[in-house]
Amino acid sequence: HSSIKHLLNLLSLCSARAGTMAAAIMVAVFNLSAEQVCEVQARGDWCIKDLRKAIQETELGETLQRGSVDEHGARTRTILRLIFQSRLLADDGCFLDSLVENSENPSALELTLVCVPESAHVQAVRNAKFAVDQFLMCGASKELLADKEAIIAAVEQNGMALRYADPVLQDDIDVVTAAVRKTGQALGFASSSISANKDVVLLAVRRNGLWLKFAAPALQADKDLVMKSVQVNGHALQYATEPFRADEEVVLAAVRRHGTALQYASDDLRALFAVAEAAVEQDGLALKYVAEALQADRCLVLEAVRSSPTAVKFAAAQLKDDREFVVEASKINPKVHTILSELKAVE
Repeated sequence: HSSIKHLLNLLSLCSARAGTMAAAIMVAVFNLSAEQVCEVQARGDWCIKDLRKAIQETELGETLQRGSVDEHGARTRTILRLIFQSRLLADDGCFLDSLVENSENPSALELTLVCVPESAHVQAVRNAKFAVDQFLMCGASKELLADKEAIIAAVEQNGMALRYADPVLQDDIDVVTAAVRKTGQALGFASSSISANKDVVLLAVRRNGLWLKFAAPALQADKDLVMKSVQVNGHALQYATEPFRADEEVVLAAVRRHGTALQYASDDLRALFAVAEAAVEQDGLALKYVAEALQADRCLVLEAVRSSPTAVKFAAAQLKDDREFVVEASKINPKVHTILSELKAVE
C-alpha cells in the first residue's frame, strides 16, 4: 500500500508540474528603485528571451529601445537584463516555470529590470557600414571579438560571424545559440563541447538536417537526432554513423524526404524492394542507386519513370532493349522514347 501511495504522489507531482508549464504567469517587472514599471502576461514554457521580447513590445520596452541622445546627438541604445532573487538570468538559461517553483505565488513572478547602455563595441557592430562578418574580419579589434554582447549583436545579424569570435565565445552557450538560431551552419564554428550539446545541435538540424555534419560523433550516433535530421534533409544520412545507414527505419525516413539519399544506405537496404520503391517514388533518379538486380525490376523502373523520365537511363540493359517495356514506359511519359533514342545514338 505504501508503494502505491508513493506512486500516486509522484503522479500527482508530475501532473502539477505539467499544469504549471501550461499555466499563465503574471510577471511584474520592477526597476532598481523597487517601483513596478510594467506587467506582462507570460507562460510557464517561455524562456527568458521570450519574456524579454514581450517586455520590449510594451510601451516601456518601446521607450527603452529608442534609447537616449547624448550631447553630441548620438543615440545610445540599451540592453535589457532581468534579475530574479539577485541572479542575472541568461536568455536561454531557464524557463519561467522553474522560477515559479521558487516563488511564493505559483501564478505570479516578480523580476527586476536593469537597462545597460550598449557598449562602444556593440554600437560599432550595429553601425558597421558593410556586412557584419566583413566588419569583424577586417575592422574589429581583438577586444571587440572577445566582447560577448558585441558578438551576440553580430551573430544575430549573421550567424556565420561566429567564425571570427574569440575561441572563448565560440565555447559560450549563449553566443553559439544566438548564432545557430540565425544560421544553422554556424554550428561549424562552435567549440567541440558545444557541438556535443544536443539542444544546440537540434536548433541547427531543424534549419537544415545537413548540419548534422558539425555535430559531435556521439550525437551522430544518436538515433533521435539522426531521425530529426533526415526528416528535414534526407542527405543528412551521409553524416550518420554506419549502423544507421543499415537501419531500415532511418533510411526510409531519409529517402521519403530525398530519394537520392539512397546512395548513402547500406548495400543490403539498397537491395530491399520496399526501400528502393520509397526512394524512386520520391525521386525517380534514385534508381541510379538501387541494387543492380532491382534496376531490372520492371515495376520498380516504371515507378521511377513515372516520377522522372530520365530515370530510364539507369534501367538494366535488358529492359532498355525490351520493346514492350519501352512502349509501356513511353505511355507513362513520352519523353522516355526520346531519351532512349539519344542514348543509343551516343553508344
